[in-house]
Amino acid sequence: MSRYPIFVRHLSMIHPVHRWQFQPARFLLDRVAVPAGPRRPGVGRSITAIHLAGGGDAKSLLCAAMPSRRTADADTPSHLRKPVIGIVGGIGAGKSTIARLFGQLGCGIVDADALAGQALRDPIIQRQLRQWWGDTIFQPDGQVNRKALGAVVFDKPEELARLESVVHPRVLARREELHQKYQRDPAILAIVEDTPLLMEKKLDGDCDVLVYVHAPLAARQKRVLEKRGWDAQELARREKRQLPLDTKANAADYMVDNGGDSEGDFGGESGGESGGESARCLEQVSRIFSQIIQE
Repeated sequence: MSRYPIFVRHLSMIHPVHRWQFQPARFLLDRVAVPAGPRRPGVGRSITAIHLAGGGDAKSLLCAAMPSRRTADADTPSHLRKPVIGIVGGIGAGKSTIARLFGQLGCGIVDADALAGQALRDPIIQRQLRQWWGDTIFQPDGQVNRKALGAVVFDKPEELARLESVVHPRVLARREELHQKYQRDPAILAIVEDTPLLMEKKLDGDCDVLVYVHAPLAARQKRVLEKRGWDAQELARREKRQLPLDTKANAADYMVDNGGDSEGDFGGESGGESGGESARCLEQVSRIFSQIIQE
């Protein structure tokens, strides 16, 4: 019998040669062990997806081809390079919540949404956006209204390409800085990629480990209605644009059950989920993390 609950089932051991070299382990919702072969080499080029619509209110993305982030770690010996953990799951599953829990355990977080927000606060970028789309995409305080911006570029490839051309270079530079900073920082044990559409944009190839965040549909519907104002039909429409959840779950190495009443903000300003839900998720994440970093 596995020492893990049914929602966290470890099916293969970490490679014995190196601390950061893995034989993929798979966590499933059943008891069936599935052999896993080598994957996610992290070579070549990849696509970066940056969520631009604040709070997910519009599904606009900044997408551009870029060198794999592994190139930033090329000078780090493989046995010293810290593992990169990718977070995947459905809309409203609480992926960022789980990323923050990894952060509590000593991981450095690469928050794609936050990096896009920083770029949109740059005066030079704001000036260009105002020339293209006028004052309608700005708030009274002069900052970009990300929901309005998302509506402008959503399903409009030409407009999205214009946006990418000015925002992407800033985001790319900051992402690379963060990866290099985290690799050098002895206090950081691993790097977590909290990026929308990680698998859809092939960024999973840059990750050593994938963690799938599971939440029942009813819980996710409740969360997005409360947080984003989406009804069940809107959630379904947006999820059709993403990979099926089964595909993400089957590709993952670990699974976290985040089926509480809300996405939560454990230890954060909102108070979020109950203490029991917080402790339950943190326990799962702690177990997973101990497996990732064990010798």
